[in-house]
Formats: sequence, structure tokens, C-alpha cells
Amino acid sequence: MPGLSGQHYRLRVLLAAGAILLSPVQWVADDTKATDDVKANDDIKISAEQIKTIGIETEPVAEHAAVTKFRFPARVVIPPNQIRMISAPLAGRLDTILAGVDMGVKQGQVLAQLSGPSWARAQTELAQAVKQERFLRSTLDREQSLSADRIVSPKQILATKNEYTQAQSSVAEKRNTLKMSGMSEADIDRLASKDEFSASLPVSSPIDGVVLEASAVSGQAIEAMAPLFKLAALSPLWLEIQVPVAKAGRLREQDIVTVPPEMGSGKILLIGNSVDPANQTVVARAEVTTTDRKLRPQQIVEAEITLAPGAQKSWGVHPGSVVRNKGKAYVFVQTESGFHAQPVTIQEETPDLTVISGTFDGKESVAIKGLVPLKGAWLGLGGAEEE
Repeated sequence: MPGLSGQHYRLRVLLAAGAILLSPVQWVADDTKATDDVKANDDIKISAEQIKTIGIETEPVAEHAAVTKFRFPARVVIPPNQIRMISAPLAGRLDTILAGVDMGVKQGQVLAQLSGPSWARAQTELAQAVKQERFLRSTLDREQSLSADRIVSPKQILATKNEYTQAQSSVAEKRNTLKMSGMSEADIDRLASKDEFSASLPVSSPIDGVVLEASAVSGQAIEAMAPLFKLAALSPLWLEIQVPVAKAGRLREQDIVTVPPEMGSGKILLIGNSVDPANQTVVARAEVTTTDRKLRPQQIVEAEITLAPGAQKSWGVHPGSVVRNKGKAYVFVQTESGFHAQPVTIQEETPDLTVISGTFDGKESVAIKGLVPLKGAWLGLGGAEEE
């Protein structure tokens, strides 16, 4: 056809009266090729006659109450920094187990009693190191008192001083070993000063919490570092909230989260980047406080998220008016010369209404039917042209 480019000719055929040659099925095949070639200009020129011929229908946008709350399923988990694994500090025998699963414990509370040769040897080594330190201290004092009469040489005094320093280090090391094993400072002091040995070593809780696991029984022989208990503090807790990808962009860190009815409340800590391929959700993690143990680890609950106030208004449009390209949503806003592809953010989608936000003043009308040829023209399959 003289005077028409190949691109314009294709759209003239596309817009031919009484026939839309590009069916939705054909569109899927062609869209893949076209999406990489979207025109920078989002204006689509099309005449009133062509709009009528194609069957494009429009509808005014309507201001809609902003969606400020969402509810999603969530799983209750324990923050990792609130979990403690209690292991046997030394090899030996468990004389007594004083805590069981689901039992609440306080910091410093004795969970078990351990005895055996390793425990006895650790105490003996400290007692011997203390005696050696005292002996060298007295020897050094005596040699220094005799140095004025040249009875003891400076070289001998220096050697004794070095031995005494080493003995001090050995005492500190043995004390630290007992402390790390769980022996209190008071008991260590009694052992060092009075040779008061403890028959058994108490295994105590380092935190206020609940026993999640108990791995041993009374009378059992265990190796050093064998697991005995798993403890956790149960407040605050985390919620791992399953958020559909389409709604994840609406959430912000610090958005308020509650678990109705009055089971817990807190704020979003982070919004994940990875998408679960099975259900197309991302995880939003919230920290919540709870009282009276209304929330329990691994419990499935419904989390209600209250969104922070947005700067943009919300608008209601026909569900069929929204098109997508490269992961973004658009509507075709009617202009004097045709239509303009307007980017929008989807807030809520139902079969009857789509709630969006975008740059609107409330006077616009958007296309709700006949979007296939409009999208084709916008993506570069052609451009409408006046006769």
C-alpha cells in the first residue's frame, strides 16, 4: 500500500473494520518477541473512528478507600539468638536429671548433676596448681630477703620469679577450666583456699526459658560435649509470614503486625527477596511479643499487617483494564489523541475490582475492553494512524 510503512500497514490490517486479526492466542506467541522492543513513547495515537471500530470501551477511574490491612498465613518460630544448646562440659556420669521437656527454667537453675574421674581430676589439678603457686611465692620471698647478704644470686632469683609467674598462669588456667565447666566462683574459691572438693558438677541454665529437648537420662555415661538440653526464651518470637509476590511490594519494614485475637503484636523486621516456587510467596519476618504463651513455636496463625499510610491515593478500576509487561502493571488512559500507557501499582485484586495507585487526578478514563490491539500498538506491533 503506497505511503505506508510495513509497521503501519500491519496495524491497518489489525484495525480493519469488522475483523481483529490478532486473537488472544496469537498475542501470546507474538508478545514474547515484542516485549523486548517496547517503545520509549507510551502514547498510542488512535482516532475515535478506530476506537469505535475495534470496540475499545472506557470507564472512569474511581477513588477507592486505600487498602490498609492484609491478612496472611504465618508460622511462629524462635529467633536463633534465643536458643541455647547445653552440652556436657566433661565426660562422666549423669547422677541426676532435674529438668524435662516443656519445663520452664530460670537462669542459674540446676538442670542436671554430673560426676566422674574427669570432674575429680579437674579439681585436683587446680588444688595442686594453687599449692605450687604458694610454694614458689614463699621461695621467692625468702630468696629476695637473702639477696642483700649475697647468699642468693640475682640469677637464681630471676629463675624463681619466672617459675612463680608460670605457676600463676597455671592457676588462672585451671580456675578458668572449672568456671567454663560450670563451677561457681564461690566453689572455686573454696576449693583453692580450703581444698573443699565438690562431689558433682551442676549443669545450670544460662537463660530464663523453656526446655525444648532433653537428650539424656539419669545414670547415663556421656562423653564431653554430648548434648543434654535444648533451651529457648519464648519472648519475643518471630512470625514467618507467607506474602504473595503481587502484594510484597506493598509492605515496608516497621509495618505493624498483630495476631488476632490479642495473641501478639510487633513489627516487620525484613521482607525476603527469594520466592518460593511452589506457591509464589516471599517471607516477611516480623518480631512479636506475646504474653501467657498464647503463641507457641511452629504454630500456624493468621497475621494481620497494618500498612503505613501511603502518599498516593487509591483508585478502583475494572479488572480487565490492567495489562502487564516485564513484571510491571499498566492501564491505558484515554487522551485527546488516543491512549497513554500509565504505570500503576496494584494494591488489591478481586474478580470484580482492581485497586491501584498511580498518578491520577480522578478525571481520567481507562480502557476496559479492546486492550489487545492497544497493547500490540504500544509494544511495537504497529501504530494507529489517521487516514
